[in-house]
Amino acid sequence: MKKLIFIILLLFSFDLYALKGVLITEPEQLNTIPEGSTAFGFMPNSLGEIKDVLEINNGRYTPIINISRYFWNDSKGIFEYYNVEQLKNAFGDNKVILMLDEPFWWIKSTCNEGKWLACNEVKNNYKNTRELFKRVKFELNYQLIHIESYIILIEQKQLGEVKLIESADHVGFDCYSEDFNNCDGYSQLEYASWLYDSVLDHQKIFLIAGSFLSDGFFKMQDINKINLQLEQTFDLYNNYKNIVSGIGIFSWGSIDNSIIGSYNMPILRNKVEELLK
Repeated sequence: MKKLIFIILLLFSFDLYALKGVLITEPEQLNTIPEGSTAFGFMPNSLGEIKDVLEINNGRYTPIINISRYFWNDSKGIFEYYNVEQLKNAFGDNKVILMLDEPFWWIKSTCNEGKWLACNEVKNNYKNTRELFKRVKFELNYQLIHIESYIILIEQKQLGEVKLIESADHVGFDCYSEDFNNCDGYSQLEYASWLYDSVLDHQKIFLIAGSFLSDGFFKMQDINKINLQLEQTFDLYNNYKNIVSGIGIFSWGSIDNSIIGSYNMPILRNKVEELLK
């Protein structure tokens, strides 16, 4: 029945205000983002950077701010509660959306390194992490996006059920590949269908699309293939707007020497600008 409703929604889909934009890696890049963007993503290294990017934004776009680092205890390999007053002060009167970037994968990775508290959290299906961010969302009173690694989705699917953070308003995954139909063995559509089968009544799916060059873990080197899979992800976004709340493009800015963002590659940049108009 849910699949039938999904098809009906597709047939009667219509344009609504949606979140769409790119991830910037420095506050100053905000002035370069494509026309047609309604939002931008940002992963701050400090509270000061949050203040800087919100000041530059001046209410033009909806900021989607990653808050994962603020609650991360690296020595233990888990997320812990910290008083949110400093975050509140950094946000000021600005309307933002909170983002969690691969929180379950962060914990699973440190469990793989032998940190026992992280392994306990994995064993308990990330119960404390779920409760922590439910509290954080309540105290900050903003919408919440949970983006999880595709690796976690595969593991959960093999165990029977994909289950992200229940208090999140938007849920998504990231898996970057030159081939839309094969990202570590599954298509982007298949990952999205797993999420659809698991979303709660108050949740929508937030899509993540890759547009960058890298020869690291994710091999993204053929510009023509990258642009093709980007178009296919936008087709998914455009065709399913009743259940998809938005789309974010990773990454506009470059990251260290490992990722060359689309802004710095004219062919990639032109495609991103075309699709966001």
